[in-house]
Amino acid sequence: NKKKKKTGNKKLHSWAFNRLYQYLAYKGEMRGVEVLKENEWNSSKTCSSCGDDTKSNRVERGLYVCSSCELVANADCNGAENMRQKITPSPHGEDRSNGCVAQPSTHLFDRESGTFHTREQVVS
Repeated sequence: NKKKKKTGNKKLHSWAFNRLYQYLAYKGEMRGVEVLKENEWNSSKTCSSCGDDTKSNRVERGLYVCSSCELVANADCNGAENMRQKITPSPHGEDRSNGCVAQPSTHLFDRESGTFHTREQVVS
């Protein structure tokens, strides 16, 4: 039954989310940090960049393409950014970067020695 499946999924999702929220609230209280619960309903239908709320911007399940500013984003990430802006607004256009950029290291397998080495050691 389609209705039972939808209801069951909703209950399961709510249970896991509520348990996570309780855990975070408990840990936050221990450290003096307030944990806010924000409803995600309709959060991914508005552009997090320009605020356009055209219904057709939600192209597919996971794709958001803004018809006004041409932002292309994962719909869930766009929704998460909208929720962040509700709680901790930042001036429009302000760069929120902390200046740190991840520099992943790459290790390649050396068949001759049977060990892993950095890219520089293998190539040179």
